[in-house]
Amino acid sequence: IDAVLSTSGDCCPGHAGGIDWAVASVGAVYPEAEQFHRHLIFLRPDVCVLIDEVKAKEPESVELNFNCLGRLSRSGDLFQSTTDSNRLLIHPQSKHELEFRTNEWQTSVANTPSDRLVVSRFQPHRDCTFLTTLAPHPLDGETPSIESLKLEAGLGVRIRRRDVRIRRRDVRIRRRDEEVIVLVRE
Repeated sequence: IDAVLSTSGDCCPGHAGGIDWAVASVGAVYPEAEQFHRHLIFLRPDVCVLIDEVKAKEPESVELNFNCLGRLSRSGDLFQSTTDSNRLLIHPQSKHELEFRTNEWQTSVANTPSDRLVVSRFQPHRDCTFLTTLAPHPLDGETPSIESLKLEAGLGVRIRRRDVRIRRRDVRIRRRDEEVIVLVRE
């Protein structure tokens, strides 16, 4: 697995407002993939954004699996996994129509029901890009606001938190095919 790591130079690790970014080429793990790049963007202090760029050798039904401690519920395009004290928000998106399935998942944590969220393209394709926001927070804390940005040329997400003091950050990815992925954190 090839990987690149970048840390924003204006903040020390652990400091709210910083951005850590890792990019890994994991295509060798999946024999069906011609290319698979995963971007893991950590927006400190507590939000992760995954960008998965997949190019399959043949048209495939590419799936992302999220194994969650706690039951899943859905409100529009936002999923919530809730335990006794925490909640994980999962916000998947793609330029193409997505299909969602859930099922029970076995865990070794006693007395904790768990679900799996499966996200896939509605129809098999060779190329696909997913942008998934993961925002954990305590049940007694403020729930972040996560919304898709309507962009003509790509994918975008806006993440808002009022209980954490961070300055506005925009993250832009430009690729050869002119697709733009934008993250806005306020």
